Amino acid sequence: MFGLLVFACSAVLVTLSLIVLPIVHYLRDAKGLRKYPQLSIWSGISDIPFIIEAHRGFRSRRLNELHKEYPVVRIGPNSLSYASHRAIKDIYGFNSTCTKDDMYDVLSGTHRHLADVTDKKEHARKRKTLSSAYAIKNLENWEYKVARMTERMIEAFDRRCTEPLKMRESPRMEDLNVEFWSWANYFTVSAIANIGLSEELGFLEKENDLITSERPDGTTKTVSFKECLDATLWVDSNLVWSYKWYHTAVRLADLFSATYRKKLQHKRDWDGIVWNRATARLKRHQRGEQLDDFFTALMHDKGGNPNHLEWGEIVAEISIMMNAGSDTTAIALNNVIYFLLKNPRCLATLRREVDANLDENDVVAPYDKVKHLPYLRACLDESLRIMPPNSFGLPRRTPPEGAMILGEWVPGNTTVSISTFVAHRDPVVFPNPEQFIPERWLGEAGKELQPYFIAFSAGSRGCIGRNISYLEQYVALASLLHRFEFALPSEHWQPTRREYFTCSPGPMPLKIWRREEASEHNSPQNSPLRFIDETGITQAQYSEPHAQKDQDLPEWDPGIDSGPATVKDSATTTYLGVQLDHDVVGQHQLCRETCLESAGIEAITSPRPGSDGSNNHGGSPISPSISLRTPAVTTLETAVPVSTEGEEGSYLLRAMLMRHFIDHLAGWFDLIDPERFFACTVPERAKTSAQLMNTVLCVSATHLLCLPYEQRARHISRPAVINDDVAIYYHNESIRPFMALTTDSTDIHDENLLAATVLLRWHEEIDAPRRADDEDRDLFLRVKNLLVTEQFQQVGSPMLHGTSAPAQQSWTTSGMTTDDGPGLRLSPGFSRGIRPHNLREASFWIAFRQEIYTCFLKEQRFELSLSNCSAFRSFDPAEDTVWANRLIVFCADCLEFCYSSVECQTGRTATPNILNSPMVATTARWAALKQQAEQWAASLPSSFDPIYYSPARDHPPWSNIFPELWYRSDCHVIGLQHLGIAQILLTVHDPTQPKLGPAVATSARQISQSVRMIVKKLCGMALGNPRIPPATGLAGLAIARAGGHFENRREQEALLGMLDVLRVEHGWTIGNTVEDLKAYWGTAIRYATDRE
Repeated sequence: MFGLLVFACSAVLVTLSLIVLPIVHYLRDAKGLRKYPQLSIWSGISDIPFIIEAHRGFRSRRLNELHKEYPVVRIGPNSLSYASHRAIKDIYGFNSTCTKDDMYDVLSGTHRHLADVTDKKEHARKRKTLSSAYAIKNLENWEYKVARMTERMIEAFDRRCTEPLKMRESPRMEDLNVEFWSWANYFTVSAIANIGLSEELGFLEKENDLITSERPDGTTKTVSFKECLDATLWVDSNLVWSYKWYHTAVRLADLFSATYRKKLQHKRDWDGIVWNRATARLKRHQRGEQLDDFFTALMHDKGGNPNHLEWGEIVAEISIMMNAGSDTTAIALNNVIYFLLKNPRCLATLRREVDANLDENDVVAPYDKVKHLPYLRACLDESLRIMPPNSFGLPRRTPPEGAMILGEWVPGNTTVSISTFVAHRDPVVFPNPEQFIPERWLGEAGKELQPYFIAFSAGSRGCIGRNISYLEQYVALASLLHRFEFALPSEHWQPTRREYFTCSPGPMPLKIWRREEASEHNSPQNSPLRFIDETGITQAQYSEPHAQKDQDLPEWDPGIDSGPATVKDSATTTYLGVQLDHDVVGQHQLCRETCLESAGIEAITSPRPGSDGSNNHGGSPISPSISLRTPAVTTLETAVPVSTEGEEGSYLLRAMLMRHFIDHLAGWFDLIDPERFFACTVPERAKTSAQLMNTVLCVSATHLLCLPYEQRARHISRPAVINDDVAIYYHNESIRPFMALTTDSTDIHDENLLAATVLLRWHEEIDAPRRADDEDRDLFLRVKNLLVTEQFQQVGSPMLHGTSAPAQQSWTTSGMTTDDGPGLRLSPGFSRGIRPHNLREASFWIAFRQEIYTCFLKEQRFELSLSNCSAFRSFDPAEDTVWANRLIVFCADCLEFCYSSVECQTGRTATPNILNSPMVATTARWAALKQQAEQWAASLPSSFDPIYYSPARDHPPWSNIFPELWYRSDCHVIGLQHLGIAQILLTVHDPTQPKLGPAVATSARQISQSVRMIVKKLCGMALGNPRIPPATGLAGLAIARAGGHFENRREQEALLGMLDVLRVEHGWTIGNTVEDLKAYWGTAIRYATDRE
């Protein structure tokens, strides 16, 4: 009985401690922390969510996602995480009143080392004692120790050298014989053991890290150095975040978890390693050996006087030296090699700098020769910025009286931190933060960045060992790059990473060979592609050394070279051939080689015949052969400066624009076209159509300019050459032929012009807010409507259907339509509701969708005739693309109901609509459309069901506001989104809703709730299918028209986040929409783009 009573009391106490009291404290909110966004809905009550995030392996990445939305995030009941660079000095600066957090007390042993001492006076004493040991003068005296370890690593690599990698080859598995992450650890552990304890561990010679661990009873065993260190970091970094419960959690984990039991044993083995190395060095000291190392600096001051440190304190300092002094430097060295291999331009620049300062017989780079190399230091710092070894936020505690952080008072005894991983991605300080750009650290601009560079922490608690780390990195990196070539397993290979307190990479297997052998193997005209850019942009080595330049790329003009097509020289062929084989591939990969050839990458001498066997496409006169080398337009009416790169530069510019269209833009148009006419046919036609060629180049250049620079760099190899002059030039050339078109023009029936029309209409949508003149734009839209109408008239000519007269539509009492007369049909196949079978019909569907977007956004009538679409109102079995087009036609039907007027079309019976019809007819038509919407939703094939669905979640990031839906095909997403727009229209324009009385408010709330649900689903479809940019565009349209129905602040911010994705990722200008919504909502919501 007594035992049961004790158990019951214990259960009550545990419940009170773990559940009841935290909830009471959260509700009481004595510190006012509840106002901050949280990592999890439970973060205000418990540290468990952050512990769970730690177990997932990369908590800083999760924090970075949250901080894109929120400058301050609550990560625990008493913990705040900051993102802004301005908080660095408030938390870590010399004048900060914050102290080290309780975490350091929890993890410390019987004696403190420099890194975990929390008392400021004690820290000052220890730093004064140790400063001489870490002084630069001492480090330069110890350079020979680093050089010796570097030489041994080079000897080991020499034995593993393979044959040079040939062009376009991937390394064979057996050639990936250097696992660099392991060797980096062998090197740094050996170097720090020699610097600190004058000990030769032999890791580089043995090619393993086996070492002796000594138990408290004096027995020893052999263990792995890295395995024991990682286990120590793994246990501590997973469990320490709940300070009060850390030791209890460790005991419970040891009792119930086999994994933790094994890790904790390795943790004890780590203590045994440190004890064994420290006692071995002490015995040498007691024997009178005079050794120049860190241990000696611990025992005596500069004058040779004893420091009288306790033995426990000495062991603690040796522990942190062996830990932080090896692991962080190995991570840094591994990361910089990885980023250089991924960014060959940077690698080539660094090699030139190193080679210019080292002699041929310098096997190991002398520190004096490399320590002042600016680009070497820039590469090291940029690697430390983008992937800092100490990635987590070093926790600090505000003083009892509180502290000001970012101009806001934070209550006393609150834990505050900035993750280094997050701080180094603040775009205000580091533009394009995800890109490896060493140049940002050069010159005066680089000096201005230093206060915000916290890879070694900041202020008085900054890392005292940073000079040792730089010494090892300078010597090792310069030596390796001077002597060897490296290759990753493949162009898309990436390392795994696991965040402890440090962010540790996984294995990095490399192929290695000697540089001089590579130069003998490859001729200057056949230089191999060795490394692949991280951005997916391949950098080939040019045939002439001067072709690789340190300075910024020159601005290229769209200079047009005229004359007959010529065969490219071998250097250009090599350069373009490499790029075309390895650049980022869009969704049209299957037809890409054909597309690029069609675009005129290879010189051609005659046009290929059209589908009818002639050289005439769509009725246009036969034109001379046009390629990217022999452009469509052969004269200039305005002066264009001669390109500094000459003919080849202009040719490459056009090639890049054409490839951008094929890889990244054609998908916007081929959404529901399995034949991919715009990816495969338009580039072919562009060879013989100056109009189409100029239009393709125009939309490519304009789209690239709408993208942020870092996005642009992911799409093309030379983003700097794309400027406004290029876009405006090709826009002027593409728009000019339209201005001369009339209904009597023979060219008005050219389907190439129709394709160019829908391309330019898309161009106007993304570019009009920035550049277009209103008068020219209105003229173009009138020409566009003329082209579309006349093309459909021409296709529905008597030759096909007996008449081209406009169709008459009649309406049944139920509000359904029936077609009377032949109508404006496109082709027999179209009238039966099958897929497009030529470029004209593919262009029709694009024009049809564009008209929907315009009408929906501007609440204007639908200009195109719907009388030829009866086949698309059927529920009969059909292909999925046909079902998608049916949903699009239904969306147009709803638009026509909502916005058409009696002057809809001359000679056509007016469609019943809200503006011109009696209430009975209007209600009947609405009811019929409403019934159809339900029927469409119920009748769709099962292939339209999502392959994955996750409901919305009520916690950050903002994307969790929306449900997540994955679909198999583009046509499923686009079709269902059009159905969603139709549902919004029918919900808002419901004629049965009460206009007066008490029910009006209830009805309005119901309408808003329904609209919000539909808009959220449209956004979820877009986010769940990022391969389909137009899905984000449709979601943006829905937000623009229906955003006013959202009243919740977090939902409003999520909508702005969606619009931000549309602008940043896809180049869609939406600034006016954002400002209109913010004005309507009446609140100064921080726009998501402020983070740029």
